[in-house]
Amino acid sequence: IAILCRTHANLNEIATALSEAKLPIRYKRPGLLGTPEGCLAMACLRRLIDPQDTLASAEILTLTKCANPEAWIAERVAYLSDPDNNSRQWLEEAEQGPVARLKAQRGRLHFLTPVEVLRTAIDAGNVRESVYRWGPTEQRSQHRLNNLAALLGHADDYMNQCTAQNQPATSAGLVLWLYQLAVAEEDTQATGGAENAIQLITHHGAKGLEWPIVIAMDLTADLKPRLWGLSVLPSPDPVSLDDPLAKRTLRYWPAFMGLQTTKVPLLDEINDSEEGQIAMAREIQETRRLLYVSLTRPRDGLIITLEGKETGGGWMETLAADWMLPAGDALTLPDGTTIPSSNVDLQAGATATELPGYTPSWVTTNTTEAETLPLRLSPSTLAPGATARVGEIITLGERLEIEGEYDPAALGSALHAVIATTLLGQHATARVLQDHGMEKTISVAAANESTRRLLAAIEQRFSPITLYAEYPIHYTNNSGQLISGWIDLLIETSEGFVLIDHKASPRARSDWEEIALGYAGQLEAYAEGVVRATGRPVISRWIHFGVTGGLVEVC
Repeated sequence: IAILCRTHANLNEIATALSEAKLPIRYKRPGLLGTPEGCLAMACLRRLIDPQDTLASAEILTLTKCANPEAWIAERVAYLSDPDNNSRQWLEEAEQGPVARLKAQRGRLHFLTPVEVLRTAIDAGNVRESVYRWGPTEQRSQHRLNNLAALLGHADDYMNQCTAQNQPATSAGLVLWLYQLAVAEEDTQATGGAENAIQLITHHGAKGLEWPIVIAMDLTADLKPRLWGLSVLPSPDPVSLDDPLAKRTLRYWPAFMGLQTTKVPLLDEINDSEEGQIAMAREIQETRRLLYVSLTRPRDGLIITLEGKETGGGWMETLAADWMLPAGDALTLPDGTTIPSSNVDLQAGATATELPGYTPSWVTTNTTEAETLPLRLSPSTLAPGATARVGEIITLGERLEIEGEYDPAALGSALHAVIATTLLGQHATARVLQDHGMEKTISVAAANESTRRLLAAIEQRFSPITLYAEYPIHYTNNSGQLISGWIDLLIETSEGFVLIDHKASPRARSDWEEIALGYAGQLEAYAEGVVRATGRPVISRWIHFGVTGGLVEVC
């Protein structure tokens, strides 16, 4: 069910009434830090980062133990009467309790982000268990948990803002930022996660949505033509592309009458003027368009509410459709179709519904969390398939001469760059080796020989049309995971594509097959991306052993 209102102020009143009736709602409204769960979470956060905040200790004790102030104030006074007690350590010395658990976590603060600090405060203070037990209904308890998740979401927004503004993110800064959100009424609560909750939304916000049942309210609201304030007046002449703003005007009329809208002769004169009539006509057209959108949102049933004895006026009157208001059990549409309808006169407080009793409980389980697939996958981490095998093996030449110990990954990157610059027509081998710190490991002549014999074999074996070095690839696989990587060498031929991945392993030629099979999953991922992007097949996949001189096909 959805309830549509004209303004958020009306939605707030309805949300309050539905909450008091213990009905589940979905409504994005401010006031998160003013809720009991928001107060408890913030008190735990403040106590965790500031051991001198004894007010936070009192809030935690009141909210978790539900003790009246008289009880804990007496305890506090007795604690302070002992000169050996430190007033700031009140409740920290208890063996169990949220304040003591918060103290135990304080040593970790230097290693945590503000979001992690807030999450630690919620966990150490047993906030979730406490707010869940408050009830008074299961739906309300779930909403309290959802509000804690919304608070963590606001903390994520704080981190993102600090990153965007290149400012440091601190736990104290998070506290100040959250309270500033509350002052600006931007500390929005959770909208509610249950699908069977009543959704509260404005007529404007209903665009593009649909519900089985829609209750449309405020249809007798007065029209408010946009005559006052800042207006943009169009040009009386056709728009010229050479000067599109020509003869357009910005007009500002201050609302001199304040909140008084009746018995103001000058206001009546302005409303009856040509400008007032034009503004009213625009408001009527805009209201018609809005109602067309909002009143077509229900799938099965539309409920129109009218105040008192009114049967029209305001928004409803703009439709000029008196037939929409049923007088009996059937409603006849303009085309003659008859649909079932009802006209009910409701009196406030005339009905009451007994709700089932609610016993709060905290559900615990030893079940481990379900494993989820990672969103992003690196092709180099993919394991070979069960059917992967080695195909043809091509010997390119003798093993290159390498000096001393070296990092195969660094040498491989250097040889990649040598091949890429050679394909671009550059003679930059010496600079490339120096940039990679490989100038003492392999000579320029040896690096060029590795490239020369590879390109010769490609020309002879594949008859390439185009060679693409370091070719980026990015796609989503059938499981919804993002695959990103770089193909060392992509060869386009008349029959399809050939993939080559360079390796600088120093191991013997007898290990070629084992090494090549280890990269079968990576080549398979590259091949899938190429086929998805081009619609053409990948006819073969190869591992190029640049140091030991060989090409090994992986099938």
